[in-house]
Amino acid sequence: MVGSKIVYLLIVISLILLLIIKIITKKNTLENFDNKIVFLDKKESCNLIKNIDYFMDLTESDLYARKLISKRNNIFNAYCNGFENFTNNEKNKLQTIVNSLPRNELFSRFSFAKIGPNIEYGYPHTHKDTIFMSENTIDRPLKDLIYVIVHEQMHVMQRKKSELFKNLYLDRLKFKQGKLILDNKYKNLIRSNPDTRLVLENEFIYDDGNDNYYYLNAFFRKKQPNNLGDVEYLAIKCELTEKDNKNIFTTTDTTIKLEDFSNFNQFFGLMGNHYHPNEISAELIALHYSNKNNELSPALMIIGSWLKQKVVG
Repeated sequence: MVGSKIVYLLIVISLILLLIIKIITKKNTLENFDNKIVFLDKKESCNLIKNIDYFMDLTESDLYARKLISKRNNIFNAYCNGFENFTNNEKNKLQTIVNSLPRNELFSRFSFAKIGPNIEYGYPHTHKDTIFMSENTIDRPLKDLIYVIVHEQMHVMQRKKSELFKNLYLDRLKFKQGKLILDNKYKNLIRSNPDTRLVLENEFIYDDGNDNYYYLNAFFRKKQPNNLGDVEYLAIKCELTEKDNKNIFTTTDTTIKLEDFSNFNQFFGLMGNHYHPNEISAELIALHYSNKNNELSPALMIIGSWLKQKVVG
């Protein structure tokens, strides 16, 4: 009887110790993810974009869309001249948003830079580890701003944790990866985006589950577009071959507007900004954390499960 009591006591003590260790471990983990925030001024923003090859890769159509065709030899200065400094009220609002987000590995550090309305038409975007956004974006209601910041932060994390996101795309979001042979009639009309850089040697291709493969992107409607929004989202059907154990996808003349792609839309449930796995995952994760969309698509449910299983904190 005495021996049984001792065994029982040891079991209880062991369980208490395990609980204490778990609490301490969680506390230490949370302390590592303290949602730090950095605000860059105009000069720091300029220094950040020095030597970024994104600006060197802009096509003639990109320059027309951005009203930079007359500044093609001085693009860097055109961007630097459009950077601004944050006001204290803007900093406080962004700090409030960041403080409201979970303390996990996706939100451990934020860097913000401010742009004027002439830089990328004021659209929020990222370079390196920094989110660039305009006054108009910051002025949005809190719920909308949470959505935007989470979306853009995911583009930063897609660079920092590329393997984590690559596995998400390949294992759960119906994408394959391989060499893309892209016809120039498509390539020359792609709208450049620092968050969805084209990597022909190892590009992501959508698999509809019926042995049909599609390359997705945003394409300008004409060679001299009126603005950055003068695009259509297309799925270009590809033929798949294999060489040296590597997938090779060759574009065909068959295209589908993403708005008409029923298989794709039923799975992802997104209405826009859904033309690359980087954009798709950023949209889904932003929806998850902002609760902006009450309709659960299959992909949004998958994202919730993925975040719970794969994201630390």
